[in-house]
Amino acid sequence: MNKKMIKTIASITCGLGIVGLISTTSTSCNNHSWPKNAIPKEYLNISNGILHGFKDTFIPSEHINDGYDTLSIPKDVITIAQSAFDFEDHTQLPSFVRNIMFEDNSKINSIEHYAFDFGSYTPDKIVLPEGLTHMDSFYSYSYGMSTIVFPSTLNEIPNHFLFDGENSWISNIIFNNIDLSNNHNWLKKISSETFSSDSLISQGTIRVSGKSNSSSEEVLNYLIEHTKDPQTQESPFRLWTAL
Repeated sequence: MNKKMIKTIASITCGLGIVGLISTTSTSCNNHSWPKNAIPKEYLNISNGILHGFKDTFIPSEHINDGYDTLSIPKDVITIAQSAFDFEDHTQLPSFVRNIMFEDNSKINSIEHYAFDFGSYTPDKIVLPEGLTHMDSFYSYSYGMSTIVFPSTLNEIPNHFLFDGENSWISNIIFNNIDLSNNHNWLKKISSETFSSDSLISQGTIRVSGKSNSSSEEVLNYLIEHTKDPQTQESPFRLWTAL
């Protein structure tokens, strides 16, 4: 059965109120592209393009067995507000969320201070999309976040962007569409205070993706050179590997 026929039948069944006759990963009566493993969009508190966290109607304990392991940020969100997902508030991310992703064609351009304020756990992976220009610090009290993907469109990232109460070790960093020959590239603004040794494991990996004009080896060498501690002259990336 071709995709066009599936969509036609799905449209008819939705119109008749018949649900569950067709099993697909991308067809839904409410949203044709929302991932099944993501917390439903109707639980997100969004106004005028600003994501403020979860609505009061979202009660994590009621969804533990629903198969949600992802927080997907809708494409129309422009800003994630300060402390939107605050571990000290009812808007904290539930422990079953292991990934933070952004919907395709995202319009996001700003993530405000401690928008992701993690508590007793940290998601495994955060993929920051192209188009994001401003990102402030995250906060974490725990181990986790093994992988983070940085877009090429960032203007800069703050010092100690992952501020940790204990340790939240990152073991994989992926740079998308990276070009070190571009003097406006955000990596040109990093310093010894950008990546804290407390937020990185001692031996992680660097990768590049997308239409990158710089190799992972070039990026790693740049990181090592520009994140050296002024006193010890050692970089937290000194034992990392380029893939």
